[in-house]
Amino acid sequence: MVCECEDKISTDRYVILLREDVTLLKSKLVNVNAALEQRMASLKETVSGINTSLEEKCQSGEFGPHHNPRPSYPVTLTINFQPAFKSKPAIVYGLKVLDSAHNTNVRVSGSITEMTNAYFKFKISEWADTVMYGAKFSWMACPKTNT
Repeated sequence: MVCECEDKISTDRYVILLREDVTLLKSKLVNVNAALEQRMASLKETVSGINTSLEEKCQSGEFGPHHNPRPSYPVTLTINFQPAFKSKPAIVYGLKVLDSAHNTNVRVSGSITEMTNAYFKFKISEWADTVMYGAKFSWMACPKTNT
């Protein structure tokens, strides 16, 4: 009988030790879960930043001849989008520099003659007695939104 009691005491102690181990493991698991949740939140933030950087952005620049001897007008220039847009963008442009002779009338026009998602062509013209030494235009192209 002594042996059976000692076995029961050993078994009881073993069960107590196992319960303590289970309690300790549960607290460690809670800590691991908290660390994983923090890491997951950090990764989601990183992925969100990557998605934002993949979104199309507006592009801008300037173009046009301005030199001596004076350019021969009309001039048609091709401006390439870097990178190309997914679809044809919205574009605005405006005259930035105009250099002409002081003793003649100033007549200048600028217009987009062709546009795709990858580039646009722009024609700069003068007419009548205009003597133009340079005309530069600024432009901005942005992806069209569905709103």
